[in-house]
Amino acid sequence: MWCFLLNRKFMKRRDLVYGYFTSMYGVAGVLITICLEISRDIYVGKVFVISMIISGIVEYLTSFFLEKAWGIRFWNYTKLRPNIHGRVNLWYLILFGLIGVCWGKIYPYIMNVFNFNYKIIVIISFLLFIFFIWNFIMTGAIFYRYKKRREGILPRNSFERWLDLKYSDCKLHNIFSSLEIVEEYVIE
Repeated sequence: MWCFLLNRKFMKRRDLVYGYFTSMYGVAGVLITICLEISRDIYVGKVFVISMIISGIVEYLTSFFLEKAWGIRFWNYTKLRPNIHGRVNLWYLILFGLIGVCWGKIYPYIMNVFNFNYKIIVIISFLLFIFFIWNFIMTGAIFYRYKKRREGILPRNSFERWLDLKYSDCKLHNIFSSLEIVEEYVIE
């Protein structure tokens, strides 16, 4: 919805190959949830600041890792001030802080719904954990081959050949609509 408001078109914003997931938001959400779980009586202002800080750290580290490991990026805030190295922007951090406050208000009610059967939470969490580990591994392998193809390095085995056939450069740019190649990161 945010992309539609800004660009007047729907965009599939994701960073994992399977499903429409942005892992950065999931990781930040889990960390914020852990903070809420540890200290149940956190004031709204503190939740806002904690959400901003956690989201900012996760967003910055994700951007840094994507650029250094695979020479790619999914966002660039250099034209949107104030920002930190184009990786994190204050306005989005404020939005993440507000989302954290909303989550902090909704989270206890969601947990009450699932409290009747703790086993359901454990089973669903375990299955999602396995799925996301697999998704991270596959996405990493796909981006590794994407980088190696750009470097002119041929596949070394049948798995890498399969990755190159199944996830060509064209297919990757269709899957990841905001994918950009970054050869060398320069701090402005």
